[in-house]
Amino acid sequence: MLLKSEMNQNKAEKQEQNLDFEEFDMDTTRSGQTFRIERKKDIIIIHIANRFDSLNCYNIEEVINNEIKKGQKKFLFSLKHVDYISSSGYRLLVSALNDIKKVNGMLILSSLPEEIKKVFHDIKLDLIFEIYETDKEGLQNLI
Repeated sequence: MLLKSEMNQNKAEKQEQNLDFEEFDMDTTRSGQTFRIERKKDIIIIHIANRFDSLNCYNIEEVINNEIKKGQKKFLFSLKHVDYISSSGYRLLVSALNDIKKVNGMLILSSLPEEIKKVFHDIKLDLIFEIYETDKEGLQNLI
């Protein structure tokens, strides 16, 4: 069992590397959809869980637009905990990619579950998005 001081030291070491993702509690919107926004250096990481649909797209789109206005150019969508993406979710991803490219930015997707990865392949979205197996790989490609 680690002492609290050892845990804090381990946490500080991870933050120093700035590439490891910590476990976190997702923020829950009124609709029960979950997502969390995280900053790592000059990268915005959007963690989404459960359903990525019209109920949470508006809030996520608002965050992206505000960050672009502030000059943010690097975005990573972690889809590790997503079990469903609706047409609204796909529309948001394509729209965000276009908006981010207009400011010479990058949008990367990471940690897609197999079912979601298959849909991306079937509808050819894997041809327009940079997709990485893990969050860490995606993050390394944005640095």
